[in-house]
Amino acid sequence: MKLKRFLAVTGAVCLLSGIAHAAEPSFEGKYTFNWLKSPGKQSCIKIDAKLASRIASKAFSCHQNEGKMEAGETVPACKAARGNVEYLIFNTRASCENERQAQDANSEEE
Repeated sequence: MKLKRFLAVTGAVCLLSGIAHAAEPSFEGKYTFNWLKSPGKQSCIKIDAKLASRIASKAFSCHQNEGKMEAGETVPACKAARGNVEYLIFNTRASCENERQAQDANSEEE
């Protein structure tokens, strides 16, 4: 009887943790650049499984509608716990490149 209860509780916990994990956004297939570095020296990259996994790890903190774009809109942003990295996340390469170019044009770096 104790074994059945243990298995039922364990199964329920696994199911709930799977549902919670599924609710986290996946950025794989979207586009990004590190806006804290010189935008003119970068290009937008497609987020592959490796980078998506790194962004989803405890090494990064992601927030929806945290990144403020030049046009005033907001996008998801993922900031590294350490270092000078903060990725803005875009649905398309075109929107990523438009924002990167706008930030480069308004940059004070030469």
